[in-house]
Amino acid sequence: MKNILILISSFLLISCSYFKTGVDVEIINTTEKSIKNIKLYTSENKEVLTFEELKSGGEISDFLKMNENKTEGHYILEFTNEKGEIKKTTAGYYSNGKSLDQKIIFEIEKDTIKLNKA
Repeated sequence: MKNILILISSFLLISCSYFKTGVDVEIINTTEKSIKNIKLYTSENKEVLTFEELKSGGEISDFLKMNENKTEGHYILEFTNEKGEIKKTTAGYYSNGKSLDQKIIFEIEKDTIKLNKA
C-alpha cells in the first residue's frame, strides 16, 4: 500500500511538471533587414518575451509562459523595422488561458507576417 502511494505521488509530481502552461514560439525573419525590439505576448499581457534583435535570415525560439492567463485571447507580435516603424500584429488563439497549439511560428516577410502552427 505504501509503495502504491509513493508511486501515485511520484506520477503526479512528474506529470505536473510535464504539462507546462504556455506555448513554444519560433520567430523567423525572412526580410533583407534586421528587426529590433521584438516583443511577443498575449492579449492579457501577463508574460512578455523580449528579444533585442533578429538579423535577416535569422530565427529565434523560446517558450511563452501562460501561467497567469485565465481567459480567451490571441498572441501579439511587436517589433521595430529598419525604418524605425513599430509593426504590431495579432494572430492565433488560446482558450481559458491555455494554448491550443504546442508551437506557433511567426514568419516575418517583407510585406506580411505569417503564423504557422505545429
